[in-house]
Amino acid sequence: MSMVHEHLHQSKNLSKINFKNYLITMINSIVSGYEHLAKNMHIEYNMEDIFLNISAAIPCALIVNEIITNAMKYAFPDNQLGKIVVTLKALKQNGFMLKIADNGIGFPKTFDWRHTKSLGMWIIVHLTEDQLKGKVKMHSIAGKGTAFTLTVPGSATLSTN
Repeated sequence: MSMVHEHLHQSKNLSKINFKNYLITMINSIVSGYEHLAKNMHIEYNMEDIFLNISAAIPCALIVNEIITNAMKYAFPDNQLGKIVVTLKALKQNGFMLKIADNGIGFPKTFDWRHTKSLGMWIIVHLTEDQLKGKVKMHSIAGKGTAFTLTVPGSATLSTN
């Protein structure tokens, strides 16, 4: 959250934050915290400039932090080479889509991500659905990776420029 405040202070408009720039800074910071894994990790960004109000930026940042941190910790065991792709796109009907996908080991078929006792999964689901009024989908194939896709309605997005 302090990084959100820092980006707001650097902005000319304190009511919105360029979430693309914020995500790049935040994700690079997370990856650098896992020095032993970072050398085997490639992060790819496919993002548009999306400006979020502070009430959307903070829960989105918490969600992204959770997904990226979990990928770094669990998706690539034994220093396996890995790739994480972060996509941020404006939606035609207003709002945005955020997708974070990795090519790691994935979850087992039997894993029920919506009904686990994991605090991380709870954060992803409830912040997306309850706070952002969006939708979240998780797609995972054991041995081929995991993707989380969030679709957030226009009320959270101020503009795309």
